[in-house]
Amino acid sequence: MRPGTVCADAPVLVDGRRGWLLEQLGDGFTLLAFGRRPAVDAVRVGDVVARVLHVGSDLIELGGVLSERYDGRPGTTYLIRPDQHVAARWRGFDSADIEPAIARAIGRAE
Repeated sequence: MRPGTVCADAPVLVDGRRGWLLEQLGDGFTLLAFGRRPAVDAVRVGDVVARVLHVGSDLIELGGVLSERYDGRPGTTYLIRPDQHVAARWRGFDSADIEPAIARAIGRAE
C-alpha cells in the first residue's frame, strides 16, 4: 500500500475472535507492524500518540491476506492516519523516522 491510499481491509483474529483489520484501527494514529514486535507500544509527537498494532500478537492474520495486501514482510511498518489512509511506510520500525512522519501528518513539520 502506498502512502495516501485508503487502507485495505483483511480478515484477522483478535482475542480468538474473527474480525477485520479496519475495525482494529480505532480513531487515532496507528502503527501497523509486521514481524518482530517493536520494543515500544506507541510513538508520541506532542499530544498525538500513534499506538502500535502488531501483526502476530495484537492480531493474527487469516489466510495471509493481510500480508499480501500490505506487502507485510518482517519489519514492514505502516503509519495509518485516523481516517484510515496510509501516511507512511517503512521496511523497519524506527522511531527516528516515525516521529517526523507523524509531525508531517498533523501539520507540525519543520
